[in-house]
Amino acid sequence: MPSVGVGPLLAETVALAILGLTFGVAWSVDGQRWWRPARQGATWFALGGILVIGLPEAIGAWSIPVLVLIGSSAPVVVEQANRYWRARRPVKATDHPEKLSDRDLMRRWRSSYDEMRRQGCPATDVLRLVQERSLLLDEVERRDPAGFEQWLERVAPRETQDR
Repeated sequence: MPSVGVGPLLAETVALAILGLTFGVAWSVDGQRWWRPARQGATWFALGGILVIGLPEAIGAWSIPVLVLIGSSAPVVVEQANRYWRARRPVKATDHPEKLSDRDLMRRWRSSYDEMRRQGCPATDVLRLVQERSLLLDEVERRDPAGFEQWLERVAPRETQDR
């Protein structure tokens, strides 16, 4: 690996800081308060330059795993991963829907329908799911009676009107 040296590293860091400053000014929403985004842009670009250019020089082949670790442990990345995992994890059957969050309550409602519609679902399982769905509906109505009525009007099949 060729040696970068302190001079070129410093020059590239300054150049990236100026580029970050420019982006910060361009992205500032409020024209009178441009200094903070400009300072943040310069800081992040300079830090990124040091990590991408200086870190490989300092620690060699270990720089790639270290950069991956730094990037994957960033709070924004961790929060997105948690949000993705929570949205995809299955909600288990329950006899106590009052313990579920609103989101999990609706997810369980939808997944119980899919379980019931699955081919080859035994009658005993269908009966258990119907009873669970009854508890889920009662809980949805208890939490938000007005919203429940609106939701029911939206999703329930319309009755045919007498002529």
